Amino acid sequence: MTVLKTILSVSIILLFLFLRFYKIQNSLFFFNDMGRDMLVLYTWQETGKPPLLGPQTSALPFNQSAIYFYILFPFYLLTNASPYTALIANAFLYISSFIFSLYFFRNNPKSSFLLLVSFFLISVHPQFIIQNRYIWNPSFVTPFLLPSLLSFYLLSQKYSKIYLWLFSFSLSMALSLSYSIAPLFIALIVTSLFIFKQKIISILFSLGTSLAIINLPTIFFEFRHQFLLTTALLTKHSPPQADTEFLSKLNNLLTFTVGSSSYLLNLIILILIITTSLFFIFKSKSHFQKLISILLLITLAFTFLIPITIQAHYIFGILILFFLLLASVPFPYSLLILITSSLIYFQPSHLNSYFKTAPRTITQTNQCFQQFCQKYPKPLFVTVTSSLHPYHYGPEFRYLMAKNGCLVRNIESQPSSANTMAVVLDSATFSQKTHYYELDLFGPFSLGSTFPCAPNLGIQLITRSNNSIP
Repeated sequence: MTVLKTILSVSIILLFLFLRFYKIQNSLFFFNDMGRDMLVLYTWQETGKPPLLGPQTSALPFNQSAIYFYILFPFYLLTNASPYTALIANAFLYISSFIFSLYFFRNNPKSSFLLLVSFFLISVHPQFIIQNRYIWNPSFVTPFLLPSLLSFYLLSQKYSKIYLWLFSFSLSMALSLSYSIAPLFIALIVTSLFIFKQKIISILFSLGTSLAIINLPTIFFEFRHQFLLTTALLTKHSPPQADTEFLSKLNNLLTFTVGSSSYLLNLIILILIITTSLFFIFKSKSHFQKLISILLLITLAFTFLIPITIQAHYIFGILILFFLLLASVPFPYSLLILITSSLIYFQPSHLNSYFKTAPRTITQTNQCFQQFCQKYPKPLFVTVTSSLHPYHYGPEFRYLMAKNGCLVRNIESQPSSANTMAVVLDSATFSQKTHYYELDLFGPFSLGSTFPCAPNLGIQLITRSNNSIP
């Protein structure tokens, strides 16, 4: 690695870390999905039983691979169950993927340049920063997509078993972590049919083998529970999808991928990217530019054809293709792209949104539950009433209460294990209802003590009216 490449790489890594961790102790809002993950890891540590399923998807009645939690668990142990576990794991994956790819493709100067430009864009793009500071499972996709796409390109140039298995394993990891990259996965399969032809059986075999190994826990779960997930996928309706019309999907795509505050500018940039792709396909002599352009257009086509809402955490596959395409243009133009993207993404409005103070810090929430759990050592259920999120069911509160010594029980699986429920008042007052059905499971109740503590946070105790476990 040359001195200049080393300096650039270190500088980009430092920028990446700064934008992910600056003021994180004040700006991280430990909320919902982050609590869900920590609760799974806490249960794994307490019971010694690893989970067989990953997080449930929001678009299908199916779960991602448990590999998500297997990636997190070592960091959970190393950080002593810190609420920053996912952020640290995420940063480690991104940086180690970047360094590994630079080393693995060190003999290919073009790949090194593509990596430097792409990782800079990853470091500064608003969605990457937001979703790296507030982690939920698709955030881990990109570290596996970069080496997968680069090895796919090299594999198309020269068939090699090491490129084949790096491509297959990396792509399988990315897909197993988030089915949102399905359009890119389909694009790679379709492109492989035309590029590899006689080798397509080897490609499909290596992909199938990698997917089977990574998803062994899910396969075991399915055999153990009479193919429960597969049956649900085939018989249950998928969650309802909104904004699936072309214009709505286009608006979401522009907002999340281009990232400026101007719809017109976003549209112009997208048109320029598509135009550049078409130009590369028909005019470029670069095999890489042709390949990435074809993948991008096929991925965009399937993204619009599949009747699923485009959400912020569904765009990582498209964004990586955008970045690789932009990185492949001649140097003067790529430099202009880097300058333009910096002007767009370093606006004060963006930076202020990353570093703004959360409604309360983790320290304040922890102090609240430490005091409460010392005063209330009996078994209890935990639920929440919140004005912050309509789907909030409070897994982060279950986790933090359990971690601070409360005897937290699960009312869904242990309805007879407690007579008391702690209703966390999350920027709300208790109006004798929650967003979920815990109160129906709990039955008739009477109000008990209230514990006010952190800003916009309190606890309302309720007790079963007959004070007896059914």
